[in-house]
Amino acid sequence: MKVLFVGPYPPPHGGISVHVWSAHAHMKRTGQQSSVLNIDPRAPESDAYIRVSGGLDLARQLLRHVWNDWMLHVHTNGHNPKSWAIAFACGFAGQFGPGAALTLHSGMAPAYIQGASPWTRQALRLACLFYRRVVCVNEEI
Repeated sequence: MKVLFVGPYPPPHGGISVHVWSAHAHMKRTGQQSSVLNIDPRAPESDAYIRVSGGLDLARQLLRHVWNDWMLHVHTNGHNPKSWAIAFACGFAGQFGPGAALTLHSGMAPAYIQGASPWTRQALRLACLFYRRVVCVNEEI
C-alpha cells in the first residue's frame, strides 16, 4: 500500500500537522510506502514533504499520485470553505486511483456545517461521498 497524506506538516507543531507527521512516521516504521503533500502555503522547501504552490499544482500532484496507485489520506479542519475545497478536490482525484480517506479534525466543524446554507451542506455531503472512509477525531464532529 502506498499512502499520500494530504495536509499541513510540521513545523509548526500543532493539531493536524502533528497527526499527519505521526501517521506518516508510523507508516515508515512499519515498512509501508508513504509521503506527505504539504498544503500549508507557508511551508518552506524540504525533503520531508512535497510542497504545493496553488490549486493547479495541487491537482497535478494528486493526479500524479493516484495514477501511480497511491491512496490519498486527507487531513483537514472542516471549518472553512478552503478546507472543504481541498477535501472535494482530493476526494474527486481519489476516484481515479485506489481511493481516499478523509479525517476531520476541528471541533469547530459541526458549527460551520450547521451554519452553512442548504446548498453548501449539500456540497459538503457530496465531497464526503467521494471517500471510502470519513474519520472524525472526536465525538462532537
